[in-house]
Amino acid sequence: MVGPYLAAGGKADVYLDGRLDRTVDVNSDEKVNKGGDSVWHAFGLKRGPHTVRVVVRGEPYGDRAGTEVALEDLVVFR
Repeated sequence: MVGPYLAAGGKADVYLDGRLDRTVDVNSDEKVNKGGDSVWHAFGLKRGPHTVRVVVRGEPYGDRAGTEVALEDLVVFR
């Protein structure tokens, strides 16, 4: 998945085929947004259909109120 790292960014859980793969953190370490970055990827999947589900946690980010998550693209290679 491709998306921006946001000044008000937060965390999201990424599920692959019904199982939690990992939690991504899109909070920028700067006060500006940085777009077009790879925020999650999976390699070595078996051929066939797969399901990706992104669940935004909506939790404040540390001492900042970062809860936003945005996605720009999903890139699939065969």
